[in-house]
Amino acid sequence: MTNCTVNGRTRGVQEGLKTWGDLLLWLERAEGPDRSIVSAVRFQGVDEPSFRTAAACGRALTALGGIDVELSTASELVASAAITVIEGLEPLALAAQATADAFRRHDLGPAHRTLAEFVGTFHALARLTTAIDGLVAGTLFDADARAFLARLEERFQELIDAAGNEDWISVADVLEYEIAEMVPEWAAFLRDIDRCCAVRRVS
Repeated sequence: MTNCTVNGRTRGVQEGLKTWGDLLLWLERAEGPDRSIVSAVRFQGVDEPSFRTAAACGRALTALGGIDVELSTASELVASAAITVIEGLEPLALAAQATADAFRRHDLGPAHRTLAEFVGTFHALARLTTAIDGLVAGTLFDADARAFLARLEERFQELIDAAGNEDWISVADVLEYEIAEMVPEWAAFLRDIDRCCAVRRVS
């Protein structure tokens, strides 16, 4: 019999589940923004960060021994991710402006270094925003999230195209007038989602 704890409490496992993937689906079987989502897993006391991969999901429950699971609601995960992104947006906007200024001065050494840092930060925040989009799927924010992410992708592609053409003035323009100017909208959009999730958590 599988020994499973959820958020520190022993939990019975439905009969007939054979693999960790079966158990994962069973734990997350609800729908909607208040559904439970597995956020961390330990097999026999060892953290398993890749618990959603095909290899992990195919492992037999009988071979795993003790399984410790941490569950969060979708609303909680959205709130956490939204706060992380919001906190990173002001530094992102400052980095965009500093990088644009360096390209306008044709100070290419520092400009390329800060551009590389900017791209890394942008990707990290965009990935978190994409994760939030996945969590609000089916809600009133779904269409807005997808539209906003599409616009972000378009602006980022403009940046990559300009850099590939070594058109540094266009790189500066995209950073300063396209991406940086989207930051307040990005933050406001995430705050709206966070407020909605907070209302759901209270209610």
